[in-house]
Amino acid sequence: MSDPSYERRRAPGAVHRLLPGAWLAVLAVTATACGAPAPPPDVVLITLDTLRADHLEPYGSTITKTPNVARLAAEGTLFENAAAPMPLTRPSHSTLFTSRNPRLHGVTDNALSLPDSELTVAEVFRAAGYRTGAFIGSTIVGEYSGVPQGFEHLESPPPHTLPRAERVVEKAVRWLRTVGPDEPAFVWIHLFDAHLPYEPPAYFAPPAPTGGPAFSTVNWRLLSNAARRHGGDLPAAVLDRARALYAGEVDSVDAALGALLLELDERGLAERTVTVLTADHGECFENGFFFRHGGCLYEGAVHVPLIVRYPGHVAAGARREPQVRHEDVAPTLLTLAGLPVPDPFEGRPLFDHDGRPEPLPEDRVALVQHPVSAERTRAARRHAWDGIESVAGVAMRPSPRGVQQFALRDGRWKYIATTDGAEELYDLTTDPAETRNLVAGEREVVRRFRALLRRRPEELPLTVLEPEALTPEMRKELESLGYL
Repeated sequence: MSDPSYERRRAPGAVHRLLPGAWLAVLAVTATACGAPAPPPDVVLITLDTLRADHLEPYGSTITKTPNVARLAAEGTLFENAAAPMPLTRPSHSTLFTSRNPRLHGVTDNALSLPDSELTVAEVFRAAGYRTGAFIGSTIVGEYSGVPQGFEHLESPPPHTLPRAERVVEKAVRWLRTVGPDEPAFVWIHLFDAHLPYEPPAYFAPPAPTGGPAFSTVNWRLLSNAARRHGGDLPAAVLDRARALYAGEVDSVDAALGALLLELDERGLAERTVTVLTADHGECFENGFFFRHGGCLYEGAVHVPLIVRYPGHVAAGARREPQVRHEDVAPTLLTLAGLPVPDPFEGRPLFDHDGRPEPLPEDRVALVQHPVSAERTRAARRHAWDGIESVAGVAMRPSPRGVQQFALRDGRWKYIATTDGAEELYDLTTDPAETRNLVAGEREVVRRFRALLRRRPEELPLTVLEPEALTPEMRKELESLGYL
């Protein structure tokens, strides 16, 4: 339920203190201008937690049924090459809302909170006169994460509960009906279902395989116990069942989105609503990272969907190939709403105010980084996957310790390097599964990425926040999800 004390703490006056005076004056004029040709659009941001791009039909999936996401793509513009800056929930969401890389805002781990000093897109919308409502599926991005700064109305589940997507969407729809016809609204809907544990509703659960494991839920305890029974190697049949259950979760999330789209249709709001769908990160089922994402810089965790729909403005059915980043989402939302983009935001709008696509360099690069934890967080960390030595004969890869690991992605190439000198290079157009390391044969490409990697961390100096003392409830929550 909504927390009234949260709303008091995030009063509009607190937002104004964060905004440069000159820019706030421009914003006030924009928000109150008379004679505008059209009222400002509503804006809906949908973030699908732990959802791989390749598990959505518009991105080529044949193992899931996602007609509602397919509809958004058919009625909007799909970006083929969107990348998360860090494959963890809080860091990526913090970047989505601040348009700043995790190295700058400092949320480089799920145990860290976004500082109040950071300016979020929700705060900008609220200062511009928008009603702001957030409806989230996990306390990982709840009040104490710092991510929902700027939302007048926040509905976050109690600790240790993971409400189904349909319930979260239902609450968002109910709140939208309280917004007046002359009040623009910015709504954030966060759906956590695809995250481990994989336990889709019965209607979306895959049929039990003949002769294979028939369990209806997958969590770390089940996986670790199954591996121990097989000498540390998790059988391929268990991996296959887990992936099928994950696909069922994706199907259920898509079905829940249908209620939102129907509401917009029936109330005549679809034509005047900017709807953006993305994911904070994906999930790895290969490359030695199984059922994980935080330590995985491969495509399963890094490549995310990004779809922008604004009927009559953004081109319908278009697909764009240049590399885009989470940092670009907030500037895009503001620009399509006719609002200026504040100076702290580092991304660039993908469209102009009229919905025309902004040109993007073909060689644009996204920086992705392995999570960075404060020392006392590292000291307290245990592995949720203890007992799983390998999966279907493929050794589980440990997360890097004592080094930083980066990836650079430009749409075609993916370069992965650690500060101890290890390097990998993949041609994503011919090897999307990242199985052939081309470092030895593509020396020019490697040299280009090495030079970029030397510059990029210098441009984005690393800020590591000290974690606040975790409450027993939050520690239990992070442990249950495999983060501590």
